[in-house]
Amino acid sequence: MTRYFLSEGSQERFTQARFDAIRTLGRIAKEEGCQFMLVCGDAFESNQVDRKTVARSLEALKDVPVPVFILPGITTH
Repeated sequence: MTRYFLSEGSQERFTQARFDAIRTLGRIAKEEGCQFMLVCGDAFESNQVDRKTVARSLEALKDVPVPVFILPGITTH
């Protein structure tokens, strides 16, 4: 789901939920004794991600206690 169709306040909550999900997955990976996390597919809605979103994503990834490997999706437009 793209956040474009949401109201301004809902867009921010939607975005925050994504960052919270990164931290939650990191916590689960630690609890389950995972050696790494693998993220496959589109991590963002666009290939043109603003700096603030990248910075917030990296900040959330700092909380993940295992290595994270990201395999991007393929755009076929």
